[in-house]
Amino acid sequence: MAFRASPNLAAVLVVTTVLLVPGCSAPEPVPTPPPARLEDRGPYWCGLVPLPALRVMSGYAAPLSESSGGVPETHGQCSLDSDYRRFSLTWGSSNADTLLRVARDNYDSADPSPLPADLGEGLFAYTGRTPDALPYHATMVFRCGKRRPWFSMGAAEVAKGRDAYRDFMELLRIARTRFGVIHGCAPAPK
Repeated sequence: MAFRASPNLAAVLVVTTVLLVPGCSAPEPVPTPPPARLEDRGPYWCGLVPLPALRVMSGYAAPLSESSGGVPETHGQCSLDSDYRRFSLTWGSSNADTLLRVARDNYDSADPSPLPADLGEGLFAYTGRTPDALPYHATMVFRCGKRRPWFSMGAAEVAKGRDAYRDFMELLRIARTRFGVIHGCAPAPK
């Protein structure tokens, strides 16, 4: 009786033979360059966060409208909106412990990551909610002279290929430094 290969076995043999032929190999993947670092250059949103950096982080290029409020010496709130809120930043100089407790309670189910020690106390969380609910969130408390200010920052999206945690930490570093310049104090972690 003659050996008769099934069509599936014949296909496997052909593919195996082609792959084993010397000089025939799969093309090398083209390396992807690492995403650009966020730059500290204006214009600044809310006086604290570089707008070009927000656009790099989010990949969002369409026009945005800015709204803000507060008392510059003690607290403020800013948002950037299009068809819905894209970014939100709230800051204050009082009730830092309450803010941290509430943030931990609100984001505990999202398995938040702590901030690097050099930034201060706080957390970063991705909630998985829809973009209009600002699913990326960071809360930070730090020292600035005798003050103990805090930031609460949210974003609707982070561009594909970007590291949301790293980008948020860089934005918080920039905002903390600018806060010190604006308020005449030296930022420190605790």
